[in-house]
Amino acid sequence: MSQPTKRRTAVLAVLVLTALGLVVSEIAVRLLFPFNSPDTVRAYSLDYEGSLFTRIRFAGVNRLVEVDPDKAWGVKPADAESERSFHINALGFRGPSFSPRKPEGMLRVFVLGGSSVFDQNVSAGARC
Repeated sequence: MSQPTKRRTAVLAVLVLTALGLVVSEIAVRLLFPFNSPDTVRAYSLDYEGSLFTRIRFAGVNRLVEVDPDKAWGVKPADAESERSFHINALGFRGPSFSPRKPEGMLRVFVLGGSSVFDQNVSAGARC
């Protein structure tokens, strides 16, 4: 066998073995982590939408959001209690629903920010 033929054979062998390794890895991941589908990831993720004053904001979904990687990966049953949860109201804000029109005499503080403002590690019932 000539030198160029040996080199082509070696390169082809490396490509075939790499492709075979990737296929075997993909099959193993799909068998070991069947709960990590796009639907599962979406169920344990926050919904966002465009905003006038910021790039994005929470979508007004009025739902309790659970933060529990064990449930998202299928390690824990879906009906088990979550590590943390918080409520995103119909206006896209964290916490209970409120009227967009502020009542007389009420002071509201509105804070814009990212993850440092949201702090998903604070429990839902915590108050300042």
